[in-house]
Amino acid sequence: MHGRTKRSAIPRLKWNTKDIDAIRILVDSEIATLRARQSENQCRESLKQEIYRLAQFDDTSSLQRLLLTIFHVLDFHGKSGGLSEGEVSRLLELAQGILQKSKITPFKSKLAYLYGDLHRLKSQIYLREGKVWASTWQQQMALQVSGAKLSQATASQLLTLAARCMRMGQCALACEYYAQAEQSLVQSDPSAFEMARLGQLRCLRLKGALPEFDDLMDKTLSLVPLSPSLVNELHWEKCRRDIFVHQDLNKMMELTRKGKSHYQAPFLLEAFFWTRAIGSNRWHQEFSSITAVFRRTQLDARKDAKSFRLAMSLEHCSDTEIPFLLRLGHIEKVIVDIEGLESIDQQLLCWLAICRWLNRSKSFHLARLVLAEYTALSLRISDGRSRDSLGIADDLIQKSWLRSDEMDKDGGGDEEEEEQTPGDAEAG
Repeated sequence: MHGRTKRSAIPRLKWNTKDIDAIRILVDSEIATLRARQSENQCRESLKQEIYRLAQFDDTSSLQRLLLTIFHVLDFHGKSGGLSEGEVSRLLELAQGILQKSKITPFKSKLAYLYGDLHRLKSQIYLREGKVWASTWQQQMALQVSGAKLSQATASQLLTLAARCMRMGQCALACEYYAQAEQSLVQSDPSAFEMARLGQLRCLRLKGALPEFDDLMDKTLSLVPLSPSLVNELHWEKCRRDIFVHQDLNKMMELTRKGKSHYQAPFLLEAFFWTRAIGSNRWHQEFSSITAVFRRTQLDARKDAKSFRLAMSLEHCSDTEIPFLLRLGHIEKVIVDIEGLESIDQQLLCWLAICRWLNRSKSFHLARLVLAEYTALSLRISDGRSRDSLGIADDLIQKSWLRSDEMDKDGGGDEEEEEQTPGDAEAG
């Protein structure tokens, strides 16, 4: 507070790029120190208090610090949540007001990229909320209003756009944007280059372009050095690819055992979805209770809260102690929330898991509708080439209840065991 006057009548200095860059470095450093000393929740509360304090002043330096602190808080929320809808709305309005009050205009101002930052943060928040089109729109707004200078590199914008396309199942477009981003990031940003390469691999696998996938995977694994996180993701992609070909989860179950490389919340949750989506029930015992898995470990599911909630709902559906109508209610929760999942793989897995449960419960009308959603998404992902992007739904697609003349056999209520594969019989 020293040297600052509340609501000063002294004319504010004009904002310039040099000052903003200097204050950004200072604020980034202060927040990094804060995060090292405090938990995520404590850090968020401290920053909210700092925003309230800075909002009492009207000088240029305070307004600039206030704006960049708001950006940080919104960025935290876009990645991990923690703010109410009202808090998000007020922070966005406050940031917009600061830019307007400081006579910074979109498009033409040298500081117009700050508007781009604001729209980028909106895009990130909308994506977290499952509003993919709104997120994509805000991402394009960020490009439009930023003027000649972008706060982030164009390649980074391409990566973000590719991720939005992937989320909507537009894999051909996503692959194109990932490739463009990779070309411009080879020298400048190794971590972003890895993101672009991983994105291309996912697109190729989901489209069913396995020869191209294998070729690009071999080229990627030959690169050195690779970050440990990328190596983990590459092995997971290979595991997904092998499931597509062999319909076998043994390798995935091995990777996600305690003490193994993929014993992490995101991989465990996806592995649970795979056990419920695949035709055989031989792997159900690996995850008889996903809630128990997280309860008896120190794994943190807060960053994967949506996936965890859906996994719990699917788990409750298999609990025969729960009345059938209540289990149908859990299925409804999953259907309503599927599009909020950030991973297109998890969306596909959830549709299949629901379809299999409905099939076992003889709810054929609902099963037919749910399978239609899965196949429609698969057709979009593959540009019309495949109705089964994960490669594990052929038994469902061939089911007799897909024919309208079989619909009169619908009579939900009692679950039946899933048909066993030859491998199941041998295992038994």
